[in-house]
Amino acid sequence: MPLFDPVLRAVRPYGAASARLAHAPRSAREAVTAIASAELPRDVQIVENRPDECPQCRADVTVAQLRQLFTKASDGDLDAMAAAFNESFAQFEIDRCLRKAHFFAQIAVEVGPEGKPVQENLAYKESQLQIFGYFQSNPEEAKLYGANASHGAHPEDIANRAYADRNGNGPVASGDGWKYRGRGYIQLTGKGNYHAAAQEIARRRPDSSVDFVTYPEALTTVLGGMLSAMAFWSMNDISQKADGGSEGANVDAVTRVINALTKSYPERRSSFDRAKTAFDSDACITP
Repeated sequence: MPLFDPVLRAVRPYGAASARLAHAPRSAREAVTAIASAELPRDVQIVENRPDECPQCRADVTVAQLRQLFTKASDGDLDAMAAAFNESFAQFEIDRCLRKAHFFAQIAVEVGPEGKPVQENLAYKESQLQIFGYFQSNPEEAKLYGANASHGAHPEDIANRAYADRNGNGPVASGDGWKYRGRGYIQLTGKGNYHAAAQEIARRRPDSSVDFVTYPEALTTVLGGMLSAMAFWSMNDISQKADGGSEGANVDAVTRVINALTKSYPERRSSFDRAKTAFDSDACITP
């Protein structure tokens, strides 16, 4: 497919990021459009570096930096990730060395060393479904839909029950649990969160147009996945926690916002240690 496509006419060139978006399904491409130069809202302003600010804080991230975290990713995927982040990180205020380190440390655990935006498949074993309140109350359905000696897992049925009537989703019959399952670089989950992320993008990037509720698969594109991750970060004020420091407790505070029930707290601490080196956050001079 050629890079030029009618859907992408209004999109500012993103290099490899644009290429990945062009090869996404049309419905996904239609959901992420018109990232171009425009006047920012009054409460989101980009300012010039002050003399006491670290020049690396507002510098673009590089493929070499990302390579230290996403060790199995191709150069093309890393270039696309960097381009998507660099286009908007200032507007979402992920514009300090420490914030970048925390942000990418979390993403590295969320999506793994391949560095691709992912979607949750929910292929749980019967025994694992007890983490969800629905299946705690309905153990017979855990046996019916979870993988066991009799059959494999039924991910769609699991999602529609595990996520029913939560995070803006409708009841089981609505299918919202599966439609709005975890996607992106940070696993955005639930119709309410998909809608809230789109609103946050509209506030921070009024020159863009995204509709994650209508086109949830847009979160699996590089651009949509990155915008949704930055939106989740800013709408939950995670930068404030990231500014707290680089100790394990600071990493844990960030992790609790992103996935409080995860068992990967130690892994995320290790990921942050690598990110801290990649972004040289200990040398940052910004107060």
